[in-house]
Amino acid sequence: MNRLWNLCAFLALANLAVLAGIVAWLFTSGRVDSARIEQLQALFALPVELEQARLDAEEAARQQELETSLEEQSLVALPASSRWPIDSLTKIRLERERMERRFRDQLQRDSNEVLAAEQRLQSERAAFELEKAEFLRKQAEEAALREDADFKQAVKDLESMTAKGAKNLIVETYGADPGGEVLVLRWMRAMRQGTRSAIIASMKSEDELKLASSLLRSLAEPPATGGAAPETPDATSVTSADPS
Repeated sequence: MNRLWNLCAFLALANLAVLAGIVAWLFTSGRVDSARIEQLQALFALPVELEQARLDAEEAARQQELETSLEEQSLVALPASSRWPIDSLTKIRLERERMERRFRDQLQRDSNEVLAAEQRLQSERAAFELEKAEFLRKQAEEAALREDADFKQAVKDLESMTAKGAKNLIVETYGADPGGEVLVLRWMRAMRQGTRSAIIASMKSEDELKLASSLLRSLAEPPATGGAAPETPDATSVTSADPS
């Protein structure tokens, strides 16, 4: 594990050094300066959709100002002496068209704002899901590390006991709950050979002999992939070999 962390740290530092060299070269060669950095910041300040919506809104506003100016000029250009009803109808039509255009523009702006809000919400939700997944992954890794450390400590504790004491604990654990059989088998596989042999040899009663037979049959089968801890093929046991 330490080698893996050291390798990852070395690769990260190497990439950081290369990146720092590239940035230094860009500055020393005159390809990047503070003005260009500000341009890049302004360019990437908004997502493409929001930038396009802003440009569309500005273009619509300019178009509306132009049409309003043309309408006002056309109204001013009407003869002052004109009293015909058609002049009033023209003014009413122009006013109605102007109101319709304003309504459509406002509706478009509202639609753009709703779309931008939905996109922000989706981005925030995606970021939250990523953070949640990373948090759960780290929690699972930490739990697995704690479980592995606890399991190894339990095996060490069993190996430090006498064969009789370890046998009594194994018998009690085996019949304690439905998961006891799996836990005992994992312990036995992780023990050194001498320790395991001494514990099995200390099983004397009829029930203990049945348990020993069941454990030996299970130990003879290859462990499932990613399952029990690998067997320690050390014939020397730190457990007392006293079978009584």
